[in-house]
Amino acid sequence: MFVRGLKRVDRVLGAVEKGGVVAALALILLLSLYEIVARNLGIHAPPWVDPLRRQLVLWGGLLGAVLAVRAQAHIRFDFIQPRLSGRFAVAARWVVSGAGTVVCFFLARGSLVFVQTERGGVSTVAGVPAWIFASIIPVAFFLMAIHFVLEPAISALGREGARKATEAS
Repeated sequence: MFVRGLKRVDRVLGAVEKGGVVAALALILLLSLYEIVARNLGIHAPPWVDPLRRQLVLWGGLLGAVLAVRAQAHIRFDFIQPRLSGRFAVAARWVVSGAGTVVCFFLARGSLVFVQTERGGVSTVAGVPAWIFASIIPVAFFLMAIHFVLEPAISALGREGARKATEAS
């Protein structure tokens, strides 16, 4: 039951993250198309289009990185883990995921301080305070930390549940 709940959390987070990437990409494309059409018609696009597009690239890139961590498709420096088997492989997976979690937690914490500092500023993008766009940074690192914990937990608990079901039959 607990594993099912973890899997559901993972699926919901994944769907929201995918939706965010799709929305960011769609807006980037629409803004680019608008700018091209406006230029061909001799109309100048509003000055906020390019800065907004840059912020959307940041959002899309960070949410894409979150999805990569969720899919275990992120960059890894794994020299030992592929050579291990059994309990050693599981332990190594937990250590590597734990390290990723700790790093992402500290990055989220540091970027949260950055966003709070920006919140006191007056810079805007397309009339919106810049800190709102920067808020994706700590959110993305926090989501990565969650995925670093969820993946091995679901895997280990699912394996344990399968083993208990086999023993019971």
